[in-house]
Amino acid sequence: MTVIDGHSEHALGEVVDVHGQVVDETGVPVGDALVDVWQANHHGRYAHEADPNPAALDPHFQGWSQFRTDVEGRYRFRTIKPGAYPVADEWSRPPHIHFKVALRGYHELTTQMYFGGHKLNDVDRLLLAVPEVERGSLVVAFKGGAGEKSGVPQGKFDLVLRKV
Repeated sequence: MTVIDGHSEHALGEVVDVHGQVVDETGVPVGDALVDVWQANHHGRYAHEADPNPAALDPHFQGWSQFRTDVEGRYRFRTIKPGAYPVADEWSRPPHIHFKVALRGYHELTTQMYFGGHKLNDVDRLLLAVPEVERGSLVVAFKGGAGEKSGVPQGKFDLVLRKV
């Protein structure tokens, strides 16, 4: 959020809360893991100089963050639902958020979280490259919204790190 002359300016798009837990292969919580997240803005554009997408940048949206998990391996952040964007003539990426999780003693994990119910999920080349039995763990159904206490849809995305 940016404050200009006493007025708040917010990023464009639907606000969502994402939370989850980082655990090892045996289900033990992984505390103090570094979690990097990055995503496109509401228009489908990354705030990165190498993004060729001509869509508009949002001056009120940073597009990335870093944080650490708590002692129970939990994390939580508020963002906006990213927009889809074109990659090639007949391929557009669905809304997704990139995650990179690292902690000494574990293999670094880089993955993506997809938004359940989006039509482009069914044709996304990267999601379809994931074995079908694993695909569901990458797609998050957001619940809540206007009727919830916070009024913000909530999505849970758990992550598993493998020990070195």
